[in-house]
Amino acid sequence: MTLEKKIKAKIKELEEIREGFLKEYQEKLQNGEDDEALWRYIGNKNIEIYTLKNILK
Repeated sequence: MTLEKKIKAKIKELEEIREGFLKEYQEKLQNGEDDEALWRYIGNKNIEIYTLKNILK
């Protein structure tokens, strides 16, 4: 597997993780609970995704 394919696979994996945690965060917000630690974790995943996408450019 080439480096580009590995990076694309990692991006896809991170996006799936982020989506799952976004759903969890939205459910918590609907229940009146603001989970700041979860929101920071989601933000970190976004940074990882954008960093990997920039590497591919």
